[in-house]
Amino acid sequence: MCKVGYTGEGKKCEDIDECDNDLNGGCVHECFNIPGNYRCTCYDGFMLAHDGHNCLDTDECTFNNGGCQHVCVNTVGSYECRCKEGFFLSDNQHTCIHRSEEGMSCMNKDHGCAHICRETPKGGVACECRPGFELSKNQRSCI
Repeated sequence: MCKVGYTGEGKKCEDIDECDNDLNGGCVHECFNIPGNYRCTCYDGFMLAHDGHNCLDTDECTFNNGGCQHVCVNTVGSYECRCKEGFFLSDNQHTCIHRSEEGMSCMNKDHGCAHICRETPKGGVACECRPGFELSKNQRSCI
């Protein structure tokens, strides 16, 4: 006889692929066949339940505030960082930058430059275009 998880007449046994059916091995997210058995895994943002089949949403905000500098908001399967009033979220999606009263910064996603943003010595921004384009009259768009 073949061992559990294998099929055959006993002299020649082959692995049964428990994941290769309509039930996906009973796994809620992903099923991976291994010799003589199978294992369920979950998508990012979820963890495997004690039953070994179901997936539970994890709250990324409970550990180190999700890496967010200000506010961490848990969503299904993920999370997002938000900033307090007077700040904006930087490109790394975790750090909050103070909105400068003097002028705009290139770190602010609302700088308005179509191609390249350069910071000016007085605390504002100046837009530039990639080769083959020229700056339009509004000093933000590229033609």
